[in-house]
Amino acid sequence: MKKTLYFLFLPIFCFSQNLTWTNYETISSGTDGFGRPRICLTDNNNPFIIWTKDSSPKTINASK
Repeated sequence: MKKTLYFLFLPIFCFSQNLTWTNYETISSGTDGFGRPRICLTDNNNPFIIWTKDSSPKTINASK
């Protein structure tokens, strides 16, 4: 049974993607009450960021 599992999962380990990490960008720093940032890329590879402000007044913000 172990040999069968190794045989089934071997391609996953052999053909995995390599990740290249670049410098990080700070979206929210300090105790300003912003949280839960979400980042996606548009069709032109431009970042679109959505975040919330948890303190009063509560808001949802977006930036591209």
